[in-house]
Amino acid sequence: MVGVRTPCRACGARPAVRPRLLCWGCYEDPAVRRLHGRLPCRANDRGVGAAEPALPPGPPTAARPGSAAKVAVLCVRAAENRPLWVSGDARCE
Repeated sequence: MVGVRTPCRACGARPAVRPRLLCWGCYEDPAVRRLHGRLPCRANDRGVGAAEPALPPGPPTAARPGSAAKVAVLCVRAAENRPLWVSGDARCE
């Protein structure tokens, strides 16, 4: 639904528009900020494995873009927290 905002974690009355999912008023109170610490990093916010450093890229693949083999390679790279695209990968012509 467009326009729906998450309520503040502290008061629940105003929309959460500041870090830690707090409203302006609650965020300005240091005691409330201490009570509601930082939220854990979610992987989907910044990409797969964003909370951990990425490993160096693996070997390039000859699988064509969009093929089932290329999707399988991308899944393995994501699971290993490696960059998804490598400079030597096959390209569309």
